[in-house]
Order: sequence, then C-alpha cells, then structure tokens
Amino acid sequence: MEPVIINEYLYNRGRGVELRTSRITVNDLWPYLQHADYSDAQMLEIWPITQAQLDALKEYITVNRDVVAEENAKIDATIARERAEQEAKETMKKGWWNQSRMRAFLKWRLTQKNRPIDFSLELRQFRESQEDIGELVGAVR
Repeated sequence: MEPVIINEYLYNRGRGVELRTSRITVNDLWPYLQHADYSDAQMLEIWPITQAQLDALKEYITVNRDVVAEENAKIDATIARERAEQEAKETMKKGWWNQSRMRAFLKWRLTQKNRPIDFSLELRQFRESQEDIGELVGAVR
C-alpha cells in the first residue's frame, strides 16, 4: 500500500494514521487524551515527539474523533478477546476443566439469556458465577 499523506506530520501506511518520523499512531495517543490529567508537557515526556507533532496528532483526533474512537473500540475489543482467550488456555492447562465441569457449563449456558459471542468470556462468566462448583457438578450428575 502506498502511504497516504495527511499533512506534513502524518500519513497512513496501512496500519492507521501515524507520525511520518516514527511509528507512533493516533491510537497510541488516544488513551492519554481521554484523561484530562495529562498535559502536553507530560505527553512530550512520555513520547519522543515535538510539540508540533503532538499538535498534529491532537488536531487529527479532534477532526476525526468518531473514526478514531471506533478504531480504538475495535482495538480494545481485540485486546480483551485475546486476553480472555489466553486466560481460557491457562485455565485449561491448569486442569480446572473436566467432563463434569463441561456438563455443568453446558447446563449453565442454557440458563443464560444474553450470552456473549466470545466463548472465553462466557467461560469466565460461568466460573465467576459458581460459588461452589462442587454443588453444581453434583446437581448435574
């Protein structure tokens, strides 16, 4: 993909709008702009950029707020999904999961009205909902 030049400081090479002199994207800066407690001086300490570059990033975010917010929501969802999947894998490795718990989980799943699409999230909700998994497993048998 050919880079799309946005202005003197910003362009898009296909991974989101970023500074032309580094790989710092508007998505990197977004969380800092969501908190009023970060001043420009603090952001310039955190990021190796100039005031002009920071202003260009902030201007782009201001003008394209909805697009940037949507992109960041997707990024956050991906991170949450990947984290949940990793937690589920770790749970499986620790031997928590067995046939009895699978039956209990499937029975529990039928009682849920608004089930999440993400199996890992659903598994975590199931585990959190069980105060004593032994009672539930005993009831399923």
